[in-house]
Amino acid sequence: MFTTPFKFNSIVRFTDTDKYGHVNNSVYFTYFEEARTQWLFGFPDLVKWGEDNSIQFVIAEQSCKYILPLLHPNNIETTQSIKKFGAASIEFSYELRIAGT
Repeated sequence: MFTTPFKFNSIVRFTDTDKYGHVNNSVYFTYFEEARTQWLFGFPDLVKWGEDNSIQFVIAEQSCKYILPLLHPNNIETTQSIKKFGAASIEFSYELRIAGT
């Protein structure tokens, strides 16, 4: 259930970019959040369990290594993988690509 990488497609919005047409560095984390949210809500029993037990998903640490810029209006694919399950944590990794590359 959790071992297969999850892929989420979206588009770079004009509002995501700076005056040079590059995606602002903080927006990458929004793309990660969109993928994580879509993945999570694909497991309604997990969401209900979290709600019933007052469990909240907290982001404790994030980082991003920028290799190439994303531009408007790129179609992008976010791949989310689970690197590690802890006793009270899940460690994800993400990769953004221009869709189809």
